[in-house]
Amino acid sequence: MDARHEDRCVGCLLGTLCGDILGASVEGWRASDIREIYREIRDFDQSNRGFGCYTDDSQMTLALAASLVEHARVDAERVSAKAGNRPRTTDNMR
Repeated sequence: MDARHEDRCVGCLLGTLCGDILGASVEGWRASDIREIYREIRDFDQSNRGFGCYTDDSQMTLALAASLVEHARVDAERVSAKAGNRPRTTDNMR
């Protein structure tokens, strides 16, 4: 994989994870309720998981990415195991 492609992949993952963290405090809310209360979200906020924590959406994204890197395909069984076993801590983001 050339460096430009790798940079794009990393950027895609970082954008996805940052978006998930930004939206974690309003996960499951209707867009109209978010607009009414926040107008827009531009900074990390406290969520029921803690400040700046990601959700299961990021866990699944990381598990899928790992499967693609490790096996050059999506291995559903391993993705399920990896996503289900990943603790929700900010240490996983390092």
